[in-house]
Amino acid sequence: MGRALRNVALSALLGVLIVSVLRGRPWLLGWAALILVLARSTLARRPRSARVAYRLTPCLAIAAALGLALQALGVAVHGDLGRSAGFLPHANTAAATTVALWTLLAVCSAMMPSRGGRWWTIGRGLLVFGSCLSGLLLLAAGSRSLMFGLLFGIVVAAAARKPRTLGWRAWLPLGAAVATLGVGLLVSARLRPDVDSVLGSFERGPIFMAALEIAALSPWTGLGDGAWTRWAPSVEPSLPLAAAVHTHSVPLEALVGGGAIGLAALLVLLVLGARSLLARRAGDGALAGSALIVGVVALAVQGLVDLAVLYPGVYAPLALAMASWDVLSDVRPEARKERGHGEQGVERGSSGAVSR
Repeated sequence: MGRALRNVALSALLGVLIVSVLRGRPWLLGWAALILVLARSTLARRPRSARVAYRLTPCLAIAAALGLALQALGVAVHGDLGRSAGFLPHANTAAATTVALWTLLAVCSAMMPSRGGRWWTIGRGLLVFGSCLSGLLLLAAGSRSLMFGLLFGIVVAAAARKPRTLGWRAWLPLGAAVATLGVGLLVSARLRPDVDSVLGSFERGPIFMAALEIAALSPWTGLGDGAWTRWAPSVEPSLPLAAAVHTHSVPLEALVGGGAIGLAALLVLLVLGARSLLARRAGDGALAGSALIVGVVALAVQGLVDLAVLYPGVYAPLALAMASWDVLSDVRPEARKERGHGEQGVERGSSGAVSR
């Protein structure tokens, strides 16, 4: 049933993309989703993919930690706590980038082979360093939607675990993370300079209504990229377009660009991917799967009221984290623990996964 729904969704998405090209207004979000799904089908459960992923895992973890350190440098240079964007164009984008980099760091650090070995120790050290730095960066950015998304992601990740895997050692870091995020929400509300203006956020209601009016111009297949810029001034002239530069919602952006068919196709693919992640995560009890759930849920929640997830610095680390987990989670744990964690062990574990 799942495969049939996936094929129907991909066919519908391809149809919308063909229509958008014929109209001369390509829909990049739809093309990106199609390519990612096809790439996942091609790379997953392949022994060669597992070998490449094992070689890249330490490099990706180090790169994610360096990215977080660079963001911290940006906050130090532009130290306006509460809505600090650092070197990035907006505070919400900075917060989303932090979560995406942390997710990549957590997944790669947790999946480093040879438990107790040198790289395993380095990975855990990077994870602790990156987690502390991420907390400070989120507080500096002040994105409350993302902090709430992280809280919700922790609840979902905990619910996905088998009850026997939730001992006191698991509850302790979960409780500490929830408490830290709760305090962060309160502190960020006090630090934000716009806290007295519409609950600290630009009013999104008129933007959402304008997006729905634009979507009604082509309700089934959408208007392609750039529809907001073309139509918002005429649909709602009173909007302050200097602040309302986009729809401020990923689902509405998908509806405007790809219509009801494109949005439905994307939602089906998202639900199928989430179901697969939760089902596989419930069986392994691994830190990597939990971190991925937390990161994906947090960015999905923020995506309801912002487009930061469509920024390359956000979706690229998130896609790398998802791809690494997708490939390496199929490798048997005993293969990962083999001394030297060489290609032979990886290949044996991957071949076992493929043959199942």
